[in-house]
Order: sequence, then C-alpha cells, then structure tokens
Amino acid sequence: MQIKILFNVMLLVLSSLIFCKDICAWENRVTHPALSSIAADNSVLSENKDNYLSGIGYSACLKEAFKWNDITKTAKQWLQEGAELEDGKLRELNHFHNPLKPWSQAGLHILGVVPFGESTVLWSQDSSAQANWSSSNGVDLPYPGLVTVPDYTTLTDWSWLTTRNYFYSALIAGTKADRESNFAAMFFGLGHQMHLLQDMSVPMHVRNNQHLISPMIEGWVKDHDNFSLISLSAITVPSVSLVNTINGKAPIARLFDTGRYLASNGASAIDMSETSYGLAEWTNANFFSDDTINLPGSGLSTQFPYPNLNDTDFQTRV
Repeated sequence: MQIKILFNVMLLVLSSLIFCKDICAWENRVTHPALSSIAADNSVLSENKDNYLSGIGYSACLKEAFKWNDITKTAKQWLQEGAELEDGKLRELNHFHNPLKPWSQAGLHILGVVPFGESTVLWSQDSSAQANWSSSNGVDLPYPGLVTVPDYTTLTDWSWLTTRNYFYSALIAGTKADRESNFAAMFFGLGHQMHLLQDMSVPMHVRNNQHLISPMIEGWVKDHDNFSLISLSAITVPSVSLVNTINGKAPIARLFDTGRYLASNGASAIDMSETSYGLAEWTNANFFSDDTINLPGSGLSTQFPYPNLNDTDFQTRV
C-alpha cells in the first residue's frame, strides 16, 4: 500500500512538473535572453571590452553575423537564442543544484528524497545525458502558456565540451560556410551554458525548491519595469580558479560550485561581497526561497544552515 501511495504521489508531482510552466527558472523568453545580452556586452567578446572576436577576424564583434541551417543571426542573437531554448523538453529538471550536498546527490529531489534530475553542474558537462535527453524522455510538446519557439537543430547536446568543440571546429574550418555554422553553434551552446549559470542565482534552484505554484523572483524580474531597476553600475567578476579540474570536471564548474560550502565541512557563512565561491554556494548561503524560510537559531527545523538568525541584527530591530 505504501509503495502504491508513493507511486501515485510521484505521478501527481510529475504531472505538475510537465504542465506547469513556472518550473522554469528566470523566464526563458524575456529574462534569460536579456541577462545573456548584458553579460555579453560586459565580456571580452564586446568591442567595448577586450574585443576578442576582432582578433580572430570578426571586427563587428557581437554584431558579426553567422549563418547556420539557412538562418543568419548575429553572435549575440545566437547567444540569446541558446539561453532561451535551454528551457523546454523538461531540461528544467536538470537546472537545480544544492551545493551543500555531493554533486551526485545535488540535483532536484521531490519530497526531499525522490531524484528527478541531474545536478546542474553535472548536466552542464554531461554530453551523453544531453545527447540522449529528447529521445530518452520523449517530451517534445511546448509547455501550456508558452509561445512555441523555433528550434534550429534537432541536436540536444549543448554541454561545455561539445560547445568548445564547435569553437575548435570553427577555427580549423576549411570553408566560410563551415566556419560560420560552427561559430553559430558555439555561440548557441554558450547561451545554453549561460542559462544554467544564471539559474544558480535563483534561490529556489539552489535550495531544492521546485517552485511549481509561483515563479516568485522570476515573475518579478520578467516585468520590464522591475528589470530596469537592476543596477549594472558595479558588475562583480568572480575570482574562482579556472585552471585545474574539479571533481573530474572542467574548471568552469567552479563558477557554479567550488566544493567548499559543504554541510560535511561545517559550512560557514559567505559574505555578500565574497567572490571566491561559486554562484550556487553564494546564493544558497545568503537567500531564502519561499519554501525554505525556517531560520537556524529560531527553533524551527531546516536543512540549510544559512541564512542564520544568529548572524543578523533582526532582534535588535524588532
């Protein structure tokens, strides 16, 4: 009887995941492309920064046009397209990472115990899982309420290594057409990667909170009036090492999780100005999600040590 009840609960939860568009992190049609555009404009790809693309023959930088599958878009537009399309086909199930847990256990767990997806850090570099994702899940239908967006390729592997391989293929391509298509695919894949990292700034995505009912912060930022309130005057650059591998993964994983904020290590508070931790660690330690507001030190039970009531001046201000 208990097995049957658990199975029915799993079916109910899965149905909610499939038919509820609010599982998406930042809203995919508006916020993810916008965040990716801002990031690109403040990166070495921008003509106003290090102007990297001009060094390999593309003086228009992010405005350079690349043709792929008979579609022509600028480098920035391919980035934005990839960031938009990382959501869909239930890829969202792999957009959760709890940095307090070992990476193999850090993905989305329904009811805290039933695994429903791979950790974002692992998913971002899991070429095999991404390549087989659509066929293994058989989900191609758009979410109710979402506008169907065109997908320029049937490929589903936009992992870090595959994206880097497109870059290499573009550099050694023997024809203009092959060079352009590989550069377009590289920027498209980079957009997917940017989407995954952006999700690590959402508390629900780093505190095992699948937010089925309300989009909360995502819905707030989706509103253009609110988005305009976000200050870009002091963009912070992370100071994590991108030299050595971590847990057998490419160094880029440290942007997500440096592996230092672990419950088994006696996780300590992370200052808001700290830049040497991964984004998932920083967000988990400093922000609540709507279902994880039980404060340590308040007498209520919680699985997250921070934010901690004892580290605030809350009592003196009440």
